[in-house]
Amino acid sequence: MLSIAIVAVLLTACAAGAGAGVAGQPASATAVQAAASGTAAPPVPAGGVRFVTTPFKGLATVRVEEHLAVNLVNTDAVLTSNGVDGVLTLDADGTFTPDSKMVVDMTRLQSDQSLRDKWIELFGIQTGKFKTSTFTPQRATGLPAPLPASGQWAFTLDGMLTVHGVTKAVTWKATATRAGHDLTGTATALVHWADFDIEKPQAAVTQVVSVTDDIRLELKFVGTQAD
Repeated sequence: MLSIAIVAVLLTACAAGAGAGVAGQPASATAVQAAASGTAAPPVPAGGVRFVTTPFKGLATVRVEEHLAVNLVNTDAVLTSNGVDGVLTLDADGTFTPDSKMVVDMTRLQSDQSLRDKWIELFGIQTGKFKTSTFTPQRATGLPAPLPASGQWAFTLDGMLTVHGVTKAVTWKATATRAGHDLTGTATALVHWADFDIEKPQAAVTQVVSVTDDIRLELKFVGTQAD
């Protein structure tokens, strides 16, 4: 099941310039932006709303269907990180302001096998170099604007995903629930190996018989409104 290590590279948006957070803490999107620009986060626009992640409550998941030499049937390889951090500032017209960014701490990635995790650390993602991945949202279509104080909605989320040095526009299917100051949401997207110039694992890992072209990404957000 070493193919999950290669799949994980799809989440390693080459954000090497974004430094790691405090030891044991997920990297902060606001801290990344502040470091890059040297300025504080901009004020919330009139009619807009900003949500900041709750540490270690979110989850990033990547899945790929694979056929291993030791198995008779296809199975899903799964890798997760609970180091999801960031900020979402939604303007009154349904667009996101430039400070909006989700950051995944790739050093916290884990699967169900320690040997696979070590391979990922040393040869796959090289977490010493690529510590974080990022997604920058741009527009939520189908989400009420301005956002009501409570409710549950299904919508599409458009933004830019940078992977392996390649930036691509990605559309996610998303749901969100707001209860006052609290916001939870889940977004899923389908990408492919060729989208980011990533070689399929069967070319490098002999234990892998085949891997599908589809890679399923999921991002869970848990946050609180920032006044």
